[in-house]
Amino acid sequence: CWLAVGCSDKTIQLWREGKLAQVLVKHVGSVNTVGWSPDDRRLASGSEDGTVIIWDTQTWQVSDTLRGHFRNVNTLEFSPDGSLLASGADDKLIRLWNPGNGQLQRTLNGHSGMVLSVVFAPQQPLLLSSSSDKTIRVWEVESGRLVRVLEGHTDVVYKIACSHDGQLLASKGDDDTVRFWRGDATAPLTVLEESTEPQLWLGGLAFHPQLPWLATLGKKDRVIRLWE
Repeated sequence: CWLAVGCSDKTIQLWREGKLAQVLVKHVGSVNTVGWSPDDRRLASGSEDGTVIIWDTQTWQVSDTLRGHFRNVNTLEFSPDGSLLASGADDKLIRLWNPGNGQLQRTLNGHSGMVLSVVFAPQQPLLLSSSSDKTIRVWEVESGRLVRVLEGHTDVVYKIACSHDGQLLASKGDDDTVRFWRGDATAPLTVLEESTEPQLWLGGLAFHPQLPWLATLGKKDRVIRLWE
């Protein structure tokens, strides 16, 4: 079992059983994001150098370098079947790539600010994205059509995550709130605010892959909390 960590020194650290096992060097800027393919055969990394690198996890050699973004690549995610790789960047664009041959499939243009988080819906052919423009956008993967815009945050939306069944979306904003969205709703189902839950000034959030739990990381106290 491997843990990949993108670093500001332009490297990717690979950890195994609590020990640093290998360091990957290829980017010429800080590595902002990494992501594993569903079959673990590929590792993707995105950097402030504007590139996405796909690594062969059998040899740890570069299998492809994807060029298309003009600025920092902030977020990456493989589709559930591994046939697509989504990348979001400071250039306000989302690009969908074929990780097998490195070809750009389509570009999603709609955000008016940096794209900071992307996630594929587990049970639907949809991609969700969040941005410094304070919105979350829902896209149809096949056509690239914008399905809807979720508004409610009053500041940068740093991170989004989908529950394992795709029925619930959580979003973390720099307005010190976590918002929960359900189904095709355009307004949040629940809002957790820092004024009532001080520990929710988050550095990150993630749903459990099978259970209805949400993990949050506090930026102030560095504590990980589990919410049901």
